[in-house]
Amino acid sequence: LSVTAPGTWNHSMVIGMMVEAAADTIDANPVLARVGAYFHDLGKLKKPLYFVENQAGAENRHDKLSPSMSSLIIRSHVKDGIELARKHRIPQVIVDMIPQHHGNSTIEYFYEKARKEAEEADGHAEVDKSLYTYPGPKPQSREAALLMLADGIEAAVRTISEPSPDRIQGLVQKMINKVFASGELDECELTLKDLHSIAKCFTRVLTGIYHQRIAYAEPAEKIFEKAGGKAAGNAPKEETSSADDPGASASKSAKTVSEDRQKEAGAKGGKEDLKRLGL
Repeated sequence: LSVTAPGTWNHSMVIGMMVEAAADTIDANPVLARVGAYFHDLGKLKKPLYFVENQAGAENRHDKLSPSMSSLIIRSHVKDGIELARKHRIPQVIVDMIPQHHGNSTIEYFYEKARKEAEEADGHAEVDKSLYTYPGPKPQSREAALLMLADGIEAAVRTISEPSPDRIQGLVQKMINKVFASGELDECELTLKDLHSIAKCFTRVLTGIYHQRIAYAEPAEKIFEKAGGKAAGNAPKEETSSADDPGASASKSAKTVSEDRQKEAGAKGGKEDLKRLGL
C-alpha cells in the first residue's frame, strides 16, 4: 500500500493514531481500532489513481468520467477491499470494518455534480441517489464507528489552508454532528458522552500533526549576499606596490637575474652537447 497508493497509506497511518487514542478514552479496543484503520481502504490498491490522495497533483481522472461512473469506481473500493482481505486471510472482525466505515453514506461530491448536470440538461435535479450511496451496513461496533468518524474528519482537515487549534476543533465537531444527525451511528454503542470525548481526542491528535510551522529567519550570511555584499573572507586582497616595499622589489630583481642566468647556461650546455654528437 505504501508503494502503490502512498497517499492512502499515509491517510491510514494518521487514522490509526486517531482511533487508537480515542478508543482508549471510551473503553473500546485500541488495537482492533488501529488495525482496522490500516486495512479499511485496502481496496484502493486496485485503482489507486482514481483517489485524490494518490494523484500527487496529476490530472484528475474523474474529470473525463460521468458522475455515475466515478461513483461506481469509488464505491467499488469497498468490494475490492473485502475480496483482498479474504484472499489474504485477514480476520473477519477486520474485514467487517471495511464496509462499515462508510455505512450507508452518500458520495456527496459526485451526487451533487450529477444533480447539477441533470438540472442543466432538462431542468430537473432528480437523480437516483442509490447510485451514489455505499451499500453498508452501518457501523456495528464502537471501533467501526471510530473509523467512520476519523476517516471523514482526517480527509476534511487536510483541506484547511491554515490549520489552527480552533479551526481544527470546529471542523471536528461539525463533522461529528453531521454523522450523528445522518443516523449512521444508530446501530453502534456510542453515547453522547463518548462523542464528546472522541471530539476532544481527535482535535488533540490532529492539532499535533497539522500544526502551523514557524517561519525561521535566514542566516545573516545569506541576507548579506542577497543585498549584494560579500563575506569578509571573500573580499579581494589588495596588491602591495613595489614602490611601497623596496626590499620586495630588490628581492624580485635578484630572482629575475638568477633565472636569466640559468636559462643562458642551459642554452650553452645544449649547444655543447650537440657539438659532441657531431650535429
